[in-house]
Amino acid sequence: MSFFACDLTVGAMQDVASAKGIEKKLASLSSELQKLKDASENDDKELKLAQQHLQEINAGLSKNEDGAYASLNDQLMGKT
Repeated sequence: MSFFACDLTVGAMQDVASAKGIEKKLASLSSELQKLKDASENDDKELKLAQQHLQEINAGLSKNEDGAYASLNDQLMGKT
């Protein structure tokens, strides 16, 4: 094998090793991205529930722990 062919073989092996490293990093980043997307979706759901609850409170339609409707004044006075 000539020196040039040896150089190409070594270069190809380095390229393969580099590609494997990049694939591993990409898999790690993809996993992290999915975790962040899942957390974001959960946060969005929680935000919507909190906004809905706030609207119910402002409209006097919020329920206390017993399931009875409590007015905003009752909630502020701790009568829920």
